[in-house]
Amino acid sequence: MSDVLTSSISNPLGSPVGSPLDWPVASLAAVAAAMAAGAFAQGVTGIGLVLIAGPALILTLGPDQGVRVAVLASLVLNAAMLTRGWRAVRVRDGARLCLPAVALTPVAASLAGQLTGRTSLAAAGLAILAAAGLLAAGRSWPWLASSWGALGAGTAAAVMNVLAGVAGPAAALYAVNARWAPATATATLQACFAAINLTALVFLGPPTHAGPVAAAAVGVLAGLATSVPVTRRVSARAARGLVLVLCAFGGALLLGRALSP
Repeated sequence: MSDVLTSSISNPLGSPVGSPLDWPVASLAAVAAAMAAGAFAQGVTGIGLVLIAGPALILTLGPDQGVRVAVLASLVLNAAMLTRGWRAVRVRDGARLCLPAVALTPVAASLAGQLTGRTSLAAAGLAILAAAGLLAAGRSWPWLASSWGALGAGTAAAVMNVLAGVAGPAAALYAVNARWAPATATATLQACFAAINLTALVFLGPPTHAGPVAAAAVGVLAGLATSVPVTRRVSARAARGLVLVLCAFGGALLLGRALSP
């Protein structure tokens, strides 16, 4: 796996990472395990898929392919959740947040494409640390409910998504301050994330290798299936705290890897 890591870090974001045969079994197992952990957390707490899996995906697959796989996995999850909650989507409210994020995603993707390997790794680490900080703060900032707040949250979501696949925290913070009802927030945010992720995939490009995508799919299915019997037995608050700790650890790990000689 070290050869894959060395190759991915030395290439700029958007460069080919290699053929499917370049991925050893250990790397694919790491992808599946990371996605399983993230999907398990998502099933128990409603958050965590990319917050937990993102750092491992980026370290294992490189910033380019890691972000693409993370965004694709998120898009599939968004679509799955919308199949049962689409009636609760508030289009007008969601558009205030979604339109700025979608409009700015091409710009953010273009700028991210200019980053070198280590710089993109550091940027992904900072984005994930920022995501953990936003969720941990959970503060009420009334200005966030304004049009300027929606623009700021949409901008942050677009940038954080193309860097690390984590559009959720900035958007969720806006929803909290806009006082969306829980059912409305869940459905509307999923619709927003689906649009943001689809736009990101158009401009970043989909994953180019079948191996990591298949491993991620297996991991997500395993994680969600495992979460079902324990959802009511685990304290959501404690699980959420663990997600944030793991998220911060992963972000710090990415940052440390980028800064290491």
